[in-house]
Amino acid sequence: MIVLKQGDMTQSDAAVWVAPANPALAAGGGCMGAIQNHCDHLNFLLMEQAQGFYPLGISTGQAVAIETSLMVPNIVVHAVAPNLSVYPGLDRDHLKVLLKEAYLQSLKRAHEYFSYNKHKNPMVAIPLLGSGIYGWSVEESIIELKSALMIQNPDITYEVWCYAPQDLELAKSYFL
Repeated sequence: MIVLKQGDMTQSDAAVWVAPANPALAAGGGCMGAIQNHCDHLNFLLMEQAQGFYPLGISTGQAVAIETSLMVPNIVVHAVAPNLSVYPGLDRDHLKVLLKEAYLQSLKRAHEYFSYNKHKNPMVAIPLLGSGIYGWSVEESIIELKSALMIQNPDITYEVWCYAPQDLELAKSYFL
C-alpha cells in the first residue's frame, strides 16, 4: 500500500527510513539534515559507520542500509540519486535510469530488512530523492519513484513523503 504524506519525514513511525545521501556518505542538509537532527548524535555515528563499511563511498544509483539502536527508525537506507550539477553533459534519460535505480536499491534494502526482521506493520518512509539540491524536479522524482514502486511488496506500507503542500498535490495526481 502507498500512503502519501506531507511535511517532515522524521515524524514517521516507519521502521525503515530512506535518506538521500551523497556518494561519500557524508553528512548533509535538507532531508538528510532533518534525519540527522532527529537521530541527534546517533546519525553522525551511523554516517561514520557507513563510511567505515564503504570507505570509498558508493556509486550514484546505489543504496546501503545501516541499522540503528533507535525504536524508530530501526534502519536508515542511504540512497544516492544523480546530482544534475555533477553530470551536466550526460543524457538526462540515462540519469533518470540512475534515479530510478536509487529508488529500486532502497526498496531492495528495505525488503531485505523485513525478510529477516518480522514487524507487525512493516513500513518504509521514502522522500522524493534528488528533488532538493541535486536539481531534479519534484515531478521527475515522483515519476521514477512510482515506476520503482510497481514491484512493491503488498505486505509493506510505503509512505511517500513530500515536503511542501504543492509537492503532495502533484504526487496525488500520479498516485491516486
